[in-house]
Amino acid sequence: MNINALNHADYLDILFDNRNKAYGSYQLRRTYAQRAGKAMLLLYGALAALAGYAMVPGKQTDVLAEIKPHQTVCTVTEVKLPQPEIPAPPQQPAPPAKQPPAAPNTATLTAPVIVNKAIQDEDYMTRQTEMTHAVAGTTTNTTGGDGIASTTTTGDGNNNVIPVVDTKPQLPPPYVEVMPEFNGNIAAWLAAHISYPQAARDAGIEGRVLLQFIVNEDGSISDATVLRGIGGGCDAEALSVVKQMPKWKAGRQNGKAVKVLFRLPVVFTLQ
Repeated sequence: MNINALNHADYLDILFDNRNKAYGSYQLRRTYAQRAGKAMLLLYGALAALAGYAMVPGKQTDVLAEIKPHQTVCTVTEVKLPQPEIPAPPQQPAPPAKQPPAAPNTATLTAPVIVNKAIQDEDYMTRQTEMTHAVAGTTTNTTGGDGIASTTTTGDGNNNVIPVVDTKPQLPPPYVEVMPEFNGNIAAWLAAHISYPQAARDAGIEGRVLLQFIVNEDGSISDATVLRGIGGGCDAEALSVVKQMPKWKAGRQNGKAVKVLFRLPVVFTLQ
């Protein structure tokens, strides 16, 4: 390209100098401005048509409904599981009152006196053997204790101490690693098997009967008792039905089935 043509040429003429301008790349670059202008006009025309359609009365609501995202309403219902009643800690029996110590035996302590006559038996000094189970005193008393500080023990008559055995039965623990569980819905089972005593109905008696029983290693129920009742025959009815309950899933401690002390409230309500 000569110097005169270079002054009037654009960058495409310079770029495609001595090249095949009939090739599609040159034509695309040369007509790019016209094609971009047409595309912009078409876009602006479409937007203007959409805006005009939205401004027509009665169409605004439909347009907003189409672009409004779908909403889902969720309702959460709170489910309360029945909580097992925590048994109160067992009350320790009051220690027995201490009895005052019995008065000790006493032996008369006589002073040694030198005389020139025979000594009568009653005038002899107190011997050491007589002081084994007595203390020194002004008179002799054999109706009290032996005067020796000691603890009370149980003997067999041969001075052999026999340990005192606690005969009170030991109850199983109320808590273990895996608590016993009723097979099914215990509330529904009790409602199906308990009959409201007529005496309680006539007297308008309502309330809660608290029962205690032991769930054994095989899941059976034993030693069922009423801890707190309301009368009117409700206590006996609840106790009778609990004794008829099917076997539970036994409680487990260290992977082994064990006995567990369980407390169960039974509520009587008049409809």
